[in-house]
Amino acid sequence: MPRPRPPHVVVAAWIVSGPLGHLYAGVVDWVGALARYARARAHGERL
Repeated sequence: MPRPRPPHVVVAAWIVSGPLGHLYAGVVDWVGALARYARARAHGERL
């Protein structure tokens, strides 16, 4: 029978794969999209 995981491992996994991880991924996606948009606008490219 496997041993239970220590609480700090459970909390770390929840942070990474839970709501905070999804929020972080969404923010990173938006920042990347806005940076590409700003760079395209600065170079006069059409999207």
